[in-house]
Amino acid sequence: MIDKTTPQTPPVNEPTQTTAKQKRAPLSLQAKIWRSIKLYTRILVYVPLVLLMLFAVLIGTPFGSKVTVVLVNQFVNDITAHYHSGTLNNDLKLDQLTWSMPGISVAAQDVELNWLPTCLINSQVCVSNLSASKLSVDIVTDDIPHSAQSEEAIAPEQPSHQELLLPITISLNKAQFKQVDVTVNQMTFHADELATEAIWNESGLQVDRLSSLGLMVNIPTNPTPNQQEPEDDTSENNWPLASLPQIHMPFPLKVKQFEATQSQLIIGERIDHFSLIRLGASFRAFQLSISQLDIEHDYGDVTVIGDLAFEQHYPLTLKLQANIKDVAELPGLTNHSLRLELTQDLSQLNINAIAKGDNRFNLAATVDLTSAQLAYQLELNDAYLQWPMLQPQYMTQIKQLTSKGDLHDQIAKLQGQLTTPYHPNLDIVADIDNRNKTLKVNQLSVKSIAGNIDLDGQLSYKNNLNWQANVITNDIKLQHIDYLTQSTPMTSLFSGRFTSQGIVSKNDWQLAIEQADLSGRLNGYPLNLQGNITINQALAVNADNLQAHALGAHLIVNGTADTIWDIDAELNVPDLKQWLKGGRGSIYAKVDVSGNSANPIVDVDAQINKLSYSGSKIDNVSLVANYRPYEQHRYSIDIKNSLLFWNNYKLSDLTLHSDGDQYLQQTTLTTLGDIVINSQLASTSDLDKQLFKGTLTQFNMTNALGMWQQDNPITINWDQLKQSGNLSRFCLVHPHNKLCLVNDISLGHTGQANINFSGNPGQLLAPILSKKIIWDGQAALTSEVNWAKGKKPTADLQFTLMPGNITLTRAKTNPVSIDYQQLLLHASLDEKKVTSSLSFNSSGIANWQSQLSVNITPDRVLQGNIDINELNLAPFGEFFPRLATLEGLLSSRLTLNGSLMDPRVSGNIKLSCR
Repeated sequence: MIDKTTPQTPPVNEPTQTTAKQKRAPLSLQAKIWRSIKLYTRILVYVPLVLLMLFAVLIGTPFGSKVTVVLVNQFVNDITAHYHSGTLNNDLKLDQLTWSMPGISVAAQDVELNWLPTCLINSQVCVSNLSASKLSVDIVTDDIPHSAQSEEAIAPEQPSHQELLLPITISLNKAQFKQVDVTVNQMTFHADELATEAIWNESGLQVDRLSSLGLMVNIPTNPTPNQQEPEDDTSENNWPLASLPQIHMPFPLKVKQFEATQSQLIIGERIDHFSLIRLGASFRAFQLSISQLDIEHDYGDVTVIGDLAFEQHYPLTLKLQANIKDVAELPGLTNHSLRLELTQDLSQLNINAIAKGDNRFNLAATVDLTSAQLAYQLELNDAYLQWPMLQPQYMTQIKQLTSKGDLHDQIAKLQGQLTTPYHPNLDIVADIDNRNKTLKVNQLSVKSIAGNIDLDGQLSYKNNLNWQANVITNDIKLQHIDYLTQSTPMTSLFSGRFTSQGIVSKNDWQLAIEQADLSGRLNGYPLNLQGNITINQALAVNADNLQAHALGAHLIVNGTADTIWDIDAELNVPDLKQWLKGGRGSIYAKVDVSGNSANPIVDVDAQINKLSYSGSKIDNVSLVANYRPYEQHRYSIDIKNSLLFWNNYKLSDLTLHSDGDQYLQQTTLTTLGDIVINSQLASTSDLDKQLFKGTLTQFNMTNALGMWQQDNPITINWDQLKQSGNLSRFCLVHPHNKLCLVNDISLGHTGQANINFSGNPGQLLAPILSKKIIWDGQAALTSEVNWAKGKKPTADLQFTLMPGNITLTRAKTNPVSIDYQQLLLHASLDEKKVTSSLSFNSSGIANWQSQLSVNITPDRVLQGNIDINELNLAPFGEFFPRLATLEGLLSSRLTLNGSLMDPRVSGNIKLSCR
C-alpha cells in the first residue's frame, strides 16, 4: 500500500531544464543597445580605415601604383599603360599610355604626372607637371559613332546657349609635350614642342601661356577618288554666307599669351613659313575679342586687333596692318604696306583700305557678302598701279573711280591715266553702265599728244554679240605712237568720224562701217576715207562708193551683194616704199565678184612689179585666182615669178599652181635657176573636223651639191583640234649619199625623230670645195630627238668617219696626203646641259681626245678638256708660203672652265722638233 501523501522524489534532469530556461531569457533593452553600439562602431571605424589604408597603398606606394596600373590594363577597356616608377599621387611615370575608341586613338610615351591630391579637399584638381616625350593622336571622323537620337528628333530643339560651369577647378601649372603628331582624316599636324599653363574655374578657361616650336599644318588638296566636284551655284539658296551659323563658346576662353615659332602651313603643294605668331584673345559666348595677333611670314608681317561676334550677320570691328617685304610670286613687290579697317557686319561690310609703296591706293567700299548677288559700292582714289613690279611697262594712275551694283549690273565712272609701251600717256574719262547683259558707254574720252578720241555706244552680249559705236577723232598724230613708227616712220594729222556696227553669232557675223568721213595728211600725202561698207560671213560686200587715199595708194570699193552680186574693188600702190621701209616696187590688184547670190564667183588679178626688200628682188609676180565659196569652196590659184633673187640665190622662174575644193586639192611647185625644184602635193581636208592629209608624190631638188630626190611618197596627217599628227618615214637620195628619217614621226606635244646619214661627204661637198682639196672616205651619222609637253627636248647624236684620205695641194709638185683611221663625235642634250666628246686618230698626223659640256641653264657653265698627242705640223707648212719650213710635234693638255660668256683655259702646250 502506497502512501499517496508521501512526497515524490524529483527527476534527475530537473536542474538542467531550469538552467536552460534561465539562459533563454530575453535581454534587456539596455543590453541590446549597447551591443549594437559596439558592432556599428567597429564597422564605422575599421572598414573606412581598411579602405583608406588600401587606397593609400594603391596610390601612395610604388607597389600599389603598379598594381593599380595592372588592374586598369586588365579591367578598363581601350586603355593600356606601362608603369615605370613613382606613385599615383606624386610624380607618376609611365613608359607608354594609349587610349582608343572607334575613330579616335591616342598614344603617349614617357608620360610624367605630378599633382596634389590635397587640392581635392578644396574641390580643385591641381596638376603641377604633365609631360610626354611623344604624343600621337589619330582621328577618323567617319568612324566615330553617331548618337542614337535621330536628326529629326533633335532638329527642332533650340540651343540653350548656357555656359558650362565646372563643379571643380582644374589648374595646370606646367605641361610640356614633345614630338606631337595629330592626324584628322587627311590633315596632319605636328609640333616639335608644345608647352602651356592654364586654369579652368568658374570664370572659364584661362590659358596663361601656350607656346609651340616647329608647328606644321599639312592640308592636302587632292580630292578623294569618289568625290564629285562641287557645282557652280550662286543662287540664294546655295550661297554659303546667306545663312551664317551661330558659333557659341560654351565656356569663357581667354588666351593671355600664345606664341608659335618656326611654323609651317602646307596646303597642297604650297608651303608658307611663319617665323613667329603671337596671339592674345578672349572668346565668351558669341564674342571673339583679339587684343593682339602678330604674324611674321616670309613675305612680311601682319598685325590684327578687333572684335567679331559669331551671331546674326557677324558684326565686327577689325583693324589690320600689313608690311610686305618680298613676295616670291610677284617679283618686285617689296616695301609695301596695307592698312585695312572692317566695320559693320557681313550684310553691310564697310572696307577702308590704304596701300602705300610703288603701288598705292585709297579704297572705301561697302559690300553685302550675305547675298549671292554681292551688292557693292566702292570709291577708289589716288591709285597708282604698275606692272611688272621690276622695270614696269604698264602704269595706270586712277584719280577717281566710283562704282556700284552687283554681279549682274554695274555702273562706273573713271578718271585717270594709262601708259603702256604701245602709246603715249593717255588721259581717260569714262562713264559706263552695264545692265541686263548690255554694256552702254555713255562717254569714253581718250586724250594724248597723239590726238583725241571720243566714243559712245553699246555692246550687247545677251544671246549674240552685237554692238554700235560712234567714233570721233581729232588731230590724230601717229608720229607720237612709237609702236607704229618703229618699222616705218610716219607723220600725220587727220580728223573725222565714223560709225561702226556689227553682230557675231554662232554661225553668222556682219561688220559695217558707215558715215565714214576722215581727212588730213599722212607722210605729206593726202589722207581721206569716205563712204560706207558692210561685209558678212559669206564675204558679201555692200559698199557705197567707199574710197580711201593714203600714202599715194588708192582703194576703191563699190557694189552690192544682193540677188545679183556685182562688186568691184581696186587697189593701186604706185610706190611701196611709203608703206614698207626699205622696200621698192608697185602693186596693182583688182577683185571682181559676180554671179547670183546662190553661186557668186570671185576673180582676183594682182601684179607686183620691180619689188625689192632687204636684199631680195622680184622682177615680176602675177597672181590669178578664182574662188567659188558655194561650190564646196572650189578654187584655183596661179602664181608666176619671172626673176627672183633671194639669199644669194637666183631663180629665173617660179611657178605655183593649186586647185581643188574643201575635200581634194592638188598643188605643184617648179623652179629654175640655182635651185631646181619639181614637186607635187596631193591633199585632202575636212574643214568641219579640221583634218588635213597630204601626200608629197614627187620631190626632186637640184643645187650645187647635186640632185636629191625622195625614194617613197611622203605622207603627212594633221588634226587641228587635237593639235597632233604624223609624218611618214622617207629618204632623200643623192648619187653618193642618203639622208633618211628612219621612223614615222608623231607631230604634236610628244614625239621622237630618228635621222640617219650615210655616204661619202667628200664627194658630196666636192662641187663647193677648193680644187686643191680631195677628200675620200665613208661617213655615218645617227641621231635621235625627243620632245614632250612641259619638258625640254633631249637629243643624242653620233657622227663617225671611217678610214679615209684628204689630199691637200698648194703646188702640183707638192701634194700632202693625210690618212686618218677614225673620227668619232658624240653629242647629247638633256634638260640640264649639252655634252660632247671627240676622238680623232690619224697615223702620222695626230691623236686628239676632247670632252666638253655646257649647261643650258642661265649660268652657261663650261667644263671640258682637250688632249693632243704629237700633232705633226709638217704637212701644214705647204699652206704658209712665207715660212721657209714648218716642222715639229705639238702636244697639249688643256682644261676648259668658266662660262660661255667668260671662258677660261688652263694647261700646257709642248712643241718639240723631230
